[in-house]
Amino acid sequence: MYRFNISAPGKVSLYGDSIKGSNKTSVAASLNMRTKLLFASIFPRMIPKECIQLDFSSINLHMKIPLDSFLRYFFYENFNRQRPVFEIYNQVKRYVQLLSGCSGNYDPSDLRHRLSLEAFFSLLIVIAYEQNINITSSFIVNVSTELSFGHGLASSSSFVVCLAACFWRWSLLQNGIARFEFLRNDLEKIAIYAGYCDEKIYNNTMCPIDIFVIVKGGIIVYENNAVLKMYQRFPSIKILLVYSKVNKNIDINRKGLKVCRKSILDSISNLSRTSINVFEKIKNSLTNKGNISASELDNFPMTYYDELAELVRMNQELLKILNVPYGNVDFICAIAQEYFLQGKMTNSIGEYILILLPPDIAVDHLDKLINVLSDHGFLAVTTTLCGKWAGVGIE
Repeated sequence: MYRFNISAPGKVSLYGDSIKGSNKTSVAASLNMRTKLLFASIFPRMIPKECIQLDFSSINLHMKIPLDSFLRYFFYENFNRQRPVFEIYNQVKRYVQLLSGCSGNYDPSDLRHRLSLEAFFSLLIVIAYEQNINITSSFIVNVSTELSFGHGLASSSSFVVCLAACFWRWSLLQNGIARFEFLRNDLEKIAIYAGYCDEKIYNNTMCPIDIFVIVKGGIIVYENNAVLKMYQRFPSIKILLVYSKVNKNIDINRKGLKVCRKSILDSISNLSRTSINVFEKIKNSLTNKGNISASELDNFPMTYYDELAELVRMNQELLKILNVPYGNVDFICAIAQEYFLQGKMTNSIGEYILILLPPDIAVDHLDKLINVLSDHGFLAVTTTLCGKWAGVGIE
């Protein structure tokens, strides 16, 4: 039978206005805080009762769903490979309503539980129908993540990309194709499946960009949800990610400066476009432009750190003029500046602050900053953007 692991990154806004609906130029980057999935199929009759076992530890969801009832609902009584996708999604929603009596701790009133199950079964059925997955015995899917749900790090997109990649690889294995990394065509199919699911189940208006960054990895410059420039293989950028504890229900526009708002948003958009110049210089500085080595992807060139950090500072200052940041955001960025570092919001609410770190930052210098933030009640995690394991992959 089959056993394999899949993982996918998160996503942050590196540059841009961080305001939903503005449609200005922005820059997104893959975040190396990953969602991880383990898939294992079991030989028939190895367990007393065939089932689908789900363990989604990050949302405390654990279930055993009888395999016979699942097959009867989707493959015997209602089986139709030509059924439109939206009808399958509606059928899945009805099926999930029936799962409250299954073994486990599924809570239908917990939105995270319900949406996760809808995403899981929607992707499984759509891919099984289209790619002829033969489900004949029990299987296990374990999912865990380093991403916080609902905090602007594209956790739902990372989750559905992992699921789509899992079922896509299962279909390949059943056809005798045992790849150990996804090819371009694989990634395109995974993105299509995951994108539709993320939009329909999680109502993610940023779905195309979020999915694109998570599947491909690297840096993407975009405008109006259309890609302007992509740097799929880009050196690893060290960051400190700080949880600001800001209230995400705050109206970010309640104090906005109406008169100069458009001018400021245009300036932020121009800043994002300026970052392309720095990215191009970094790309051109690498020795093997056509085939970047692993060591180059692991080591960000210090020469360009100051330019990127200055753009971070300018971006945050412009957001501050718009009155987008709130007390905690300003305070965290001020602490970073005391350590000669620059930070900015990663989304429109400011729940997380990204502090850009120099490649050669001293460990004790970084530890002091983390301790100061901790003393003020702010959780800080050292991680990276981009790098050699940037997109969805087989582990």
